[in-house]
Amino acid sequence: MTAVGAGRAREQADRVKCSSNLRQIGQGMMMYAAGNQGALPRAVFEGTGATPTAYTSPTAPNPFQPGGPGPNDVTAAMFLLLRTQDMSSFVFVCPSVRDQEAWDLGGKPQNQVSNFPGRQYLGYSFANPYASPAAVAAGFKWDNTLTSDFAVAGDMNPGSSAVVFVNPLSPRRQMQTANSMNHNGDGQNVLYADGHVEFHNTPFCGMLRTPAAGQPYRDNVYTYGVGYGGAAGVGVRGSPVDGLDSELLPTALDGPAPTANLNRPFTWTMGGVAAAVITCIALTVRLALRRTRTAPVPQ
Repeated sequence: MTAVGAGRAREQADRVKCSSNLRQIGQGMMMYAAGNQGALPRAVFEGTGATPTAYTSPTAPNPFQPGGPGPNDVTAAMFLLLRTQDMSSFVFVCPSVRDQEAWDLGGKPQNQVSNFPGRQYLGYSFANPYASPAAVAAGFKWDNTLTSDFAVAGDMNPGSSAVVFVNPLSPRRQMQTANSMNHNGDGQNVLYADGHVEFHNTPFCGMLRTPAAGQPYRDNVYTYGVGYGGAAGVGVRGSPVDGLDSELLPTALDGPAPTANLNRPFTWTMGGVAAAVITCIALTVRLALRRTRTAPVPQ
């Protein structure tokens, strides 16, 4: 098998493992709701739908006491699953991302920490549960009555401005810039409220929106607001606006940058293949020059 073929096979296997991780997260959410009167995980809530935060106060012993994560922290909401449902931190790492690793929790028990320290330890985004009163009045809810087409988690939001400016009919090359980078822009695994996971090659995979004018389209799960293609009121980090608005956060641009992790297996990408080819050519040329220099001079 060629290096490219091996890389594709590995990526396919990683997508399957990624899908399994998200299903486990979905099961954890259902178990959490069963023990909390149907409510899905949500940490300290500021109450007005202010800009969401991420990765605050990871080592706090209690997420709901002073010194815990700040208000509207989306990663703290997801961490409640790890804290309460006896899940492994490996479940929250996408196997396709080389510079991520499972957090060792600083050597503490799971119920003695309150958040992920940064995106090095988190490969997925979570639906922002911190809606404004206006969004709640417009139908937003965060409980186990959500329908099967509401996205509750998925591969990490890329976070770039490209996410805002694509539309449902954007060409593949443009859509790749708005897809999660977990799978090299090919698409993303998305977890829905009923626990099933689907892989989509577009972020327009949320609930169906039917505008007064124009064609129906599915909600962009990496933005908040109604509309697409640079429409007013649409952005990457903000509060959901209505009952159809699923906004997966954090983004790949939030939090501390990962440090190099050499313990993860190398995943072949086109850049990796190109680097390997260039290295092989350089070594071949060097060896040829060495042979030329050491060849015996004809008598």
